[in-house]
Amino acid sequence: MEILSIQTDAFFIVLIAFAFAVAAAVVYYVLWHNAVVRTGPSDVTMKVFDLLPQPVFFFDDKGLIRYFNTYSQEVLGIKQEYFADLPMETLFRNEAAIRALKKQVALAGTAGPEKLSLRSAYGGSIVFNLSFSELKGTLGDYYGIVAYGEDAREAQKLRAEIERREKTEKNLLALSDSLEDMVDQRTKELTESIGEAQREMNERLKKEDLLRSAIADMEHMLGEVHNRQTKNMKLIINMLKAEQWKGINQVERKKMKILYHRVKAMQRVYEYVFLEGKMELVDFQSFLTDMTDRYQSIYFEDKPVAITLNIDDENLQIDQAFPFGLACNEIFRQAFDIIKSIPDHHKPEVFLSFRYNRLFNTYLFKAIISPLPDSAAKLINEDNYDLYLAKMLVEDQLNGKIRISSEKEFYLKITFDRPKQVLPWRLN
Repeated sequence: MEILSIQTDAFFIVLIAFAFAVAAAVVYYVLWHNAVVRTGPSDVTMKVFDLLPQPVFFFDDKGLIRYFNTYSQEVLGIKQEYFADLPMETLFRNEAAIRALKKQVALAGTAGPEKLSLRSAYGGSIVFNLSFSELKGTLGDYYGIVAYGEDAREAQKLRAEIERREKTEKNLLALSDSLEDMVDQRTKELTESIGEAQREMNERLKKEDLLRSAIADMEHMLGEVHNRQTKNMKLIINMLKAEQWKGINQVERKKMKILYHRVKAMQRVYEYVFLEGKMELVDFQSFLTDMTDRYQSIYFEDKPVAITLNIDDENLQIDQAFPFGLACNEIFRQAFDIIKSIPDHHKPEVFLSFRYNRLFNTYLFKAIISPLPDSAAKLINEDNYDLYLAKMLVEDQLNGKIRISSEKEFYLKITFDRPKQVLPWRLN
């Protein structure tokens, strides 16, 4: 009986201990269930979640929002109290997608990752790349859903940057191909242009060679003409001043003298044109000065007459230099004949002028002998001192005018127009 009593007491003790264990388990389950499901994760768990640099959300078994960590609150700009006890769909922009993910979690236990747009402060949106997983206890009880993931904005920025760079690279490749085509085309054009320019240069060089050859031939011919012209003029001048002409009468000798001076004037103009290389323009200041000195030496070798010269530094074109030079020779000869006929004690003053009037674009030549004795004035007329050759040269060749008076002085005036110069930019 004593043994049976001990066994009975042990059984009751074990039974009582088992009852206490079951009660403790139930209490622990209830307390833990209430702590997790009703109030969310524990403080330790929340501290761990708050340290994560990524979004974390907890939704209970009824789909209500219970918790999201500090990172999520900072990114969304909203405190978790704002969404507390609200359905999880209210946190997302696409509610239909959330409902589909909840069904997938119920069937498979997980869902995602999925790009979802969450509501943020002031009506904005933030895109998270979230994965969903169900939360169960050790006994298989369903507590809710945990959502976790990463901020998709950086990924979007990175992807956008990658796309932008890929697009830029594509554009650069296209531009590179286009530039290569342009360079090839331009190189081809330049090569063709250089080839064409080379051909034109070769043709021009050939023409220049032909032109040089032609110029050399012309210079040779001009040299021959010059030599013959010089010899012919010297021959004529020597014939006109030969000793055998001294036996002829005074009238014939005067004619020979006139011819001599005319040929001499032609020779002088010729020398200025050809010997000095002035094929287009003739220095008429030097020409008139030399002519005055030459007649001084011929007529008044011992006692030169006082002559005042006022001559502009002008260059006459060749088509005016020849006729005007010959006309000046005739005028100088007549003037010095007049001066020669005047006695030494009545020698007059002589004034020669050749000026260019820019206002009227005309040349003006004057020859004045003053005072003029009556004996000399009577000799001046068209019969004795005829200037018909000078008149013909001035009026016909120069289209100018000549005027002569001999009352108290010998006055001669010649005017003719200067040719208009063609400006380089008006050649075409």
